[in-house]
Amino acid sequence: MTLHAPDPRPLITLASDTPPGGADKLHSPEPPPEILRCSSTADFLAALPSLAGFTAENSLFVVCFQGNRGGNVIRIDLPDSDAPKVATGFLDCVVSLLHDTGAGAERPALAITTTLSFAESGAVPRGRLAHQIKRRFRREGWQLRELAVIASDGWCGLLGESGGRARPLSEIEQSPIAAKARRRDRSYGDLAMVGTLPQADPARTAAVQNQLRTITQRQSDDEAHGATAQVNRVLLRISRAASVADTCLRAVHQTALASPESTASLHAAKKHQRRRVPARLLAKFIDSAQQQQGWLVCVLTVLTRAEFVVEMVHDTGAERFAEIALESVPDSPPGPHDAWSIRHLLTSLSYEMPPRERLRSAIAVTEDAIVHAPAETRPALYALLAWAWWALGMQSVAARIVGDGLALAPKHKLLVMVQQLSETPPAAHLIDLREQFANAA
Repeated sequence: MTLHAPDPRPLITLASDTPPGGADKLHSPEPPPEILRCSSTADFLAALPSLAGFTAENSLFVVCFQGNRGGNVIRIDLPDSDAPKVATGFLDCVVSLLHDTGAGAERPALAITTTLSFAESGAVPRGRLAHQIKRRFRREGWQLRELAVIASDGWCGLLGESGGRARPLSEIEQSPIAAKARRRDRSYGDLAMVGTLPQADPARTAAVQNQLRTITQRQSDDEAHGATAQVNRVLLRISRAASVADTCLRAVHQTALASPESTASLHAAKKHQRRRVPARLLAKFIDSAQQQQGWLVCVLTVLTRAEFVVEMVHDTGAERFAEIALESVPDSPPGPHDAWSIRHLLTSLSYEMPPRERLRSAIAVTEDAIVHAPAETRPALYALLAWAWWALGMQSVAARIVGDGLALAPKHKLLVMVQQLSETPPAAHLIDLREQFANAA
């Protein structure tokens, strides 16, 4: 078989980490992908980190194929148990995803990774689940190209006459595919490390927070003197927020998550990025995200450009924009503005493929902001960071970041809204994968 290997970084992810499971999907980037020719199951398993851009434990990896070429990868959290009642929901999630995208009929290749061992299981670890997958695929009329398990002390293929026999992990490590990655000095971090925050710089923290105090004092003075009419003040605040967000994104554009090939280079890239946004500008970004309207302006600026956001607010009306709710009011009488809520707007926008480079830049800026901001300002920033990872497709990362934010502020409205938003995958990524299979048919 022949596999397309994208750049060694996670690009797009989809599906939910809420029960019955979550999935992470990765797209091949625009540059011509590297081609990995696999002649055995061990080769296929050795290629997985190159395909996904990361490793992950306790996961089901689904490599989607078009003809004899595979490239798109979906990662799904394994259920806690192989018991049929638990596994049914998981299998429903997998089958629904493959039906929706059209990937099931193209003979996908599956790999289960688990921290269990052959020794402690006395059989194939998660073997019961694997056999349930085989039966369910058979019922759907789908064929499997590969089905394998990687455990902590060995691996095995589950198709063919010798299926289920434990084999040493060294066979994967000695595969020509793995040897090729070593020659190119490529290593892949665990998914659990994706989205981890950088270390704070005490001097930068002091500088940023000093600038925030100055901004807060200036705002208090302006309001006390009533310097500007309310509508003009809203327009000015929105215009400034869009300009600040856009300037920050441009500042880190060249280096933001620029395809690091190892955890070390990822942290080095983040360190470099932090130096690129001046403390005064970062403080303005933090301040902009604290109010709902400013937070939404930051999001919209990531998705488009500052000038368009300001034009949209002019067309919408500053007062109406300032009053936008987080959620649509349940059980309210029908009206022309039923859908006017931040969650509905973000859901609607998720049907368009987002600008990935700007999302990566937004992630870099927001991570920098979180670790240097005062504690009381961080929940809104966590919500912004989680949204960016979700929009990028990394749904499992988004869920983890939301959890970190809710640990600080359990009832923070923006965080709760993003948590609910990210329970389903961004529609654009599913649509894009579906179109790929439709075009290939």
